[in-house]
Amino acid sequence: MYILSQQLKSDGFNINTLQQIIERNNGNRSFNTLQYYCIYIVFKHAVICVEGTDYEVEGP
Repeated sequence: MYILSQQLKSDGFNINTLQQIIERNNGNRSFNTLQYYCIYIVFKHAVICVEGTDYEVEGP
């Protein structure tokens, strides 16, 4: 988390793949994002679950 907090402090944002975030979260795919925003860039069809509601997102 130290690298992440340093990047946020110096740049105001951080870019990571979802896989990196899951790995940093010890394999847990549930995230508490009340302290920051997530922007997902989707390259292929995906289903994203937000507070129990599934959203289907099409890639380019």
